[in-house]
Amino acid sequence: MIVRIRTNIGQWRVEKVSPSSTPNDILSEIKETRPHVEFQHNLSFDPACTKPLEMNQTLKDQKISHGSMIYCKVDPSSAATNTGPGAGNGNGNGVNGADANSDSNDGNGNGNGNAMAIQTRSI
Repeated sequence: MIVRIRTNIGQWRVEKVSPSSTPNDILSEIKETRPHVEFQHNLSFDPACTKPLEMNQTLKDQKISHGSMIYCKVDPSSAATNTGPGAGNGNGNGVNGADANSDSNDGNGNGNGNAMAIQTRSI
């Protein structure tokens, strides 16, 4: 199932979770691709981060399902680099060799349209 996380610096997508996962599992997956990210607020149901998720309850129990959007705020300077698995430099060193600064998706100039597992988008 896919859960989308909107942050103050962009939107991320987490795919390796299930209804029996917890918000802690979401954080673990984010840490795999963004090991240096520092969270300023807990994962939350609302953009203002005033309704935090229960970190040890399942996603299903909190009515979070495939495609749900949750929110958090992170320190922008801590998320400036993406150095975990899936990070790349456009030279074949990431998911399909791509990162946010690459003009190509496969690292070889082919631009084959493959997407990264976790995507960011400026808000």
